[in-house]
Amino acid sequence: MRALRDTMLSSPVEPLPPAFFLQPTVDAARALLGAWVVRRGEDGRLLRLRVVETEAYTVGDPACHAFR
Repeated sequence: MRALRDTMLSSPVEPLPPAFFLQPTVDAARALLGAWVVRRGEDGRLLRLRVVETEAYTVGDPACHAFR
């Protein structure tokens, strides 16, 4: 998913494909680093935020809120 990071500013914004979320948790978290989250507000302005930190919880990880 390297293209996600490299093309977000120069190409039209496209949602992540469902297949993105089928990859291993840690790989998805790494792929999101440096990506852009883009949202158009009700006033029509674009808000762009860069992902600078992710967390990756896997099955059975007691640090995950869904563990219990």
